[in-house]
Amino acid sequence: MVQKTRSHVVDGRAHIVCPKCGKGMYGKVNKKTKSRSIVRCSACSGKFEVQLDYRQQYRKSASFAGNGTCARIGSFPVTIENMSKTGVRFQVCKRKCNLHIGETVSLRFQLDDRNCSDIQVSVKICNSNGTMYGGVFMEEYLSVKVNKAIGFWLL
Repeated sequence: MVQKTRSHVVDGRAHIVCPKCGKGMYGKVNKKTKSRSIVRCSACSGKFEVQLDYRQQYRKSASFAGNGTCARIGSFPVTIENMSKTGVRFQVCKRKCNLHIGETVSLRFQLDDRNCSDIQVSVKICNSNGTMYGGVFMEEYLSVKVNKAIGFWLL
């Protein structure tokens, strides 16, 4: 089975790290470059799949239990999967919770930072895949304190 890794694209360059030996390498890419490719490491000859991430903002993996609330459904349990300065990806822990694109959801969870910061944000759902949802933070509801806590957590 081929190992998989992700690479964030910045200014047309992807920093790729071999999952087998840890060797880092840079590659030039553009928007026409396939987002998934099989790569062979020049150091250990290991093959692995690279998924290129063209996002403008760094996204950090997470695993935070929390709660979501929306006017149509009420309250439901969620797990925060990853987060960036501008948005969040979360999984709904209830099968019957069918959120719609464009719908506003309030999320509440606790960061694993030194202060165990309590985060309460409103997001607009922009994509969905089964029980997995992506949302952008609604800036007008993002307090300075929450924005700062998320910013420090991303470092």
